[in-house]
Amino acid sequence: MADIYLGVLLLLFSLTFLFNYFGYAGIFESNPELIFLDIGIPFLLGPVTWYYVISLTHIQPGLKFDRFLHLVPGIIIYVVFLDIVFLPPEKKLELLQMPASEAGIRHQVHTILQLISVPVYLIVSLGTINNYQKQIRRTRSAIKKLSHRWLRLFLVIFLLFWLIISTGLILANFFPSENTGFLIFTIGTCIFSLFIGIYGILRNKVTKNLEITDFELSKTEKRVQEVINRNRLDTFMEDRKPFLEPELTLHQLADMIGIQAHVLSSVLNVEYKQSFFDFINERRINEFKERVKNGAYVNFSILAIAYDSGFNSKTAFYRFFKKTEGYSPGEFIRIHKEKSN
Repeated sequence: MADIYLGVLLLLFSLTFLFNYFGYAGIFESNPELIFLDIGIPFLLGPVTWYYVISLTHIQPGLKFDRFLHLVPGIIIYVVFLDIVFLPPEKKLELLQMPASEAGIRHQVHTILQLISVPVYLIVSLGTINNYQKQIRRTRSAIKKLSHRWLRLFLVIFLLFWLIISTGLILANFFPSENTGFLIFTIGTCIFSLFIGIYGILRNKVTKNLEITDFELSKTEKRVQEVINRNRLDTFMEDRKPFLEPELTLHQLADMIGIQAHVLSSVLNVEYKQSFFDFINERRINEFKERVKNGAYVNFSILAIAYDSGFNSKTAFYRFFKKTEGYSPGEFIRIHKEKSN
């Protein structure tokens, strides 16, 4: 998917460069139907770049429906400027040669907005890389730095050249008396097109293998973390016995241990194959059995021992005890007495 996104990005830049060539070469004069067909492309560059980054970092891999929402602004631009398609050829040429400052508010807003979208997505993409590297820094910091070095450089240079190109467009559209704007825009586009082509070549098989290895190791790291969380949970349950609190909840236990509730829930499901309530009630049953073995039944009733073990419902206690042990609490005490005698 990353290679596909990079290919689409190269295609969009090629189209941008091609349409600018059409303008300078006078091709639009003989083919006015091509005018403004590229008007929405700048709004697609940012999202496609971000798709490329999240594919390389394995965050939200593959295609997602909500990802297409980021393409909506580009589609809206084509809808807003749809009337230009039906203009007479001479009117199209007149608009093409007219700077945004003279073409009306719609063209002025479009010129500004198309310059904002890309920097926003580039900054978000750089943040995505930083967040991903933080997740694996403990095990793969050095190699991850190498595998994403070119990606980070690509984004930074992309941002710098976009600012240069934006300066050229602003000068050309709002200060049309100066030819500097078109010169800056053209040179910036040419240089960056060359750079992005070189980047595509340098992103070779070795880099891909590093990225795939990092993704596989991240699974291993996740498994190690689950084992660590299980050990923390076991130690805490044995030392602190939080299950003795009748109103204990998943979120409360997670806070006590120092992990997030969804992480605790995952540990219970994966490591113990139990729900939270089954996990807690099983330990309450074990506590009840331990107290019976220590002679608590001599001075206390079955229900009193159950309540002291963390249960707050007679029905829940008897039902869960029968479910896990196969017989009633009374039968357990009787069997224990017989073994003791």
